[in-house]
Amino acid sequence: MEKPVSPSSLQKIRSEIDAVDEAMLKLLARRFAAIDLIKEWKRQDPTKSASPVRPAREAEILRRLLALNQGPVPSDLVVRLWRSIIAAATREQGEITVHVAKEAAQDQALRDAARDHFGFLAFEEQAGADQLTKRLADEPQDIGVVSTRSGWIEPLLRHRAVRVMGTLPLLRSKREAPLLLILGQARPEPTGDDETLIAIGAGSRGSGDFLWQANAGYFTCVAVEGFLDDPQPHHGAAARILGRSPCPLAAPS
Repeated sequence: MEKPVSPSSLQKIRSEIDAVDEAMLKLLARRFAAIDLIKEWKRQDPTKSASPVRPAREAEILRRLLALNQGPVPSDLVVRLWRSIIAAATREQGEITVHVAKEAAQDQALRDAARDHFGFLAFEEQAGADQLTKRLADEPQDIGVVSTRSGWIEPLLRHRAVRVMGTLPLLRSKREAPLLLILGQARPEPTGDDETLIAIGAGSRGSGDFLWQANAGYFTCVAVEGFLDDPQPHHGAAARILGRSPCPLAAPS
């Protein structure tokens, strides 16, 4: 039988919590000092990246932490905590605005999902996907968020520099369609567990095993496993790549 917690032992527990909090704060200071070094490296060579957002690197960080998490810490807390740290670090590296399409901004669940992911960054509502992609084409460092089932594909195809960078929510199965898509000009990088998003005509029938698909106006977006360079062998001559994204984070069972 466990011993009851006495006032003296409770004080010791609280002191342990305080010590852990102080240690965590010092470690965060070390992390942000490292971010300052990255900023200086980029300042010396501005061609290194048009945007401080690195979806592949972020996915690798979160996957490693989830794999290491063998204790009582819930997986969703790990993701939310480190996403807050990453968002704050991203803000330190440059002025970034998250442009949110109206249909996502006015849906509370979608808005909350975007805010949880990009909490420390400035938000700006856009009338729709067309206006949003135009802004992203003009502002390479900025990010856009659209609902998966809105009419986002046609505007994206008109602005070839803008692509899908990621999907939300992060914690879900590979075959579950995301609620939101993250758009931008960050250079795609393979992580070893990626999906390629492809646009096919709404009446077309591509071949292959889709991870998920979603209708978006005249086009359908299909997600296939892997970091593809050419969609045509399996999805027809009219198929176009919309972006490459790290696959969602599967929490360890």
